[in-house]
Amino acid sequence: MAEKTITLDDLRELKNEGADVEISRKPMTIEQFGDLIKAVQQMVDNEQERIRADLARNQTNLEILAALQSMVKKQSEDLRKVLAAQPKTIDLTPFAEIVAEVQAMRAPTEPQSYDFTFERDRQGFASKIRATPVEPTRH
Repeated sequence: MAEKTITLDDLRELKNEGADVEISRKPMTIEQFGDLIKAVQQMVDNEQERIRADLARNQTNLEILAALQSMVKKQSEDLRKVLAAQPKTIDLTPFAEIVAEVQAMRAPTEPQSYDFTFERDRQGFASKIRATPVEPTRH
């Protein structure tokens, strides 16, 4: 059957008269849809490559951490061996000297006597107070 363009009114009239009307739908196409699919596929490929690179970096970091842990453990064992071989006595003389100095600084002192001088303003309020240490008197 040849293609012929008809109006919507003509189509309704044909249908009312009992004609069998079949409408073939044209497939809908979106311009540059293929380009969109290619761009999305490229994004997916790039993301997969980034993930592979991250995994490789993580593996390298894990290997470095394992090597560092091994080194720390070996150093710790070596230090333990050195400490075990040394004598157990510790010289506390410097510590004792510092404690003695602190105790000497905190030794109780005799109470200090002060001579207070008050200066007052015209209203009688103290505007200045001066405390001067005085030598204690001995009996």
